[in-house]
Amino acid sequence: MDITTKLSALHSLVQTTLQAQDANFKVYDRPRQLELDMKSRAQRTRIMGDPIRYCEVLHDSVQADATPTTLLASGKQIRTIQRFTIEMIVEYSDGANLAASSYKTFLDFLHSESESTPGLVYKIRTTNTLTSGGEVVSLGNPDNVVTELIPVDNQNKEFVHYALITVDVI
Repeated sequence: MDITTKLSALHSLVQTTLQAQDANFKVYDRPRQLELDMKSRAQRTRIMGDPIRYCEVLHDSVQADATPTTLLASGKQIRTIQRFTIEMIVEYSDGANLAASSYKTFLDFLHSESESTPGLVYKIRTTNTLTSGGEVVSLGNPDNVVTELIPVDNQNKEFVHYALITVDVI
């Protein structure tokens, strides 16, 4: 499976998973955020939604010694390992408690174990393969999940929850 087909298959999984929790979640298979601190909220929400629910699925890297297949010590060949990043942004809002805060929503987008609306990390961990055009590739567990609160507008003190997830597609 070529790289754009792997990207499309992973993008489809991410989009389906996030939009099951919020149909207005914007999920892209190409860079769109460019700058978080855009000149106006209107510019941000045009691309990222209102409230901001935004995700990009992007190719990150290829295994350093990549060839069309990799020969394992056992003699078995596997397809080239492609690493992808998933960047997820959810608008911050305070609440009286965890249940009423945007942090709870953010955590659900990532880690919910609900069968009907699984979180993204949970869905990736429980999905072993991706299929596209009759081809099947293996989906690795998320290699790293980093979360933080970052400013999107320093002047107006607006923040977003940010997650960076790395995952291999073989």
